[in-house]
Amino acid sequence: MRIQVLWLLILALWITTMARAEEPAGEFVRIADPYIEIHTGPGSGYPVFYVAERGEEIAILRRKTDWFQVRTRRGKEGWVHRDQLERTLTLAGEKIKLATVTLEAFSERKWELGATGGDFGGAAMLGLYGGYAFSRNLSAELGLAQ
Repeated sequence: MRIQVLWLLILALWITTMARAEEPAGEFVRIADPYIEIHTGPGSGYPVFYVAERGEEIAILRRKTDWFQVRTRRGKEGWVHRDQLERTLTLAGEKIKLATVTLEAFSERKWELGATGGDFGGAAMLGLYGGYAFSRNLSAELGLAQ
């Protein structure tokens, strides 16, 4: 039974990573501003640890709200705010287009998958859940827990 639950957890995690609505991993852009500040984490409270200069190329790895994880050609990896990233150019010289994430777009999603785990009253708990929305008012969910 534990092996089946473990396989279900692995499957759920794989599906959730495939279902993310993010920018394509590894898409390179060229910095058009004099510089871009790269932070250690996705927020202005994280310190700037690297400044990428005009003309330098960075790869967009993933998105977390209005922050994008990037990697320079030199291997420096950090986070850039959307405002700075919107002023970069594609390698073809065109202005980059970033998808806008809205509450309405989130509400229109059809699938939701996830996993939970932790200590519940001294007992280890592991759970998987999934759901599908047929309409705004009708959905079905399935959950497994141990």
